[in-house]
Amino acid sequence: MVGRQKHYEVLLTQGAERDLESIDDDLVEFNGIANANDVLDR
Repeated sequence: MVGRQKHYEVLLTQGAERDLESIDDDLVEFNGIANANDVLDR
């Protein structure tokens, strides 16, 4: 399925949201904000 993206609704628990924020903080600290933003855009 080239060229088509599937979209899904995702519900996060508070714990999962905290974990993702922590991962993002680590990405910013070790790889810079631009690289962290690239990861979030995927």
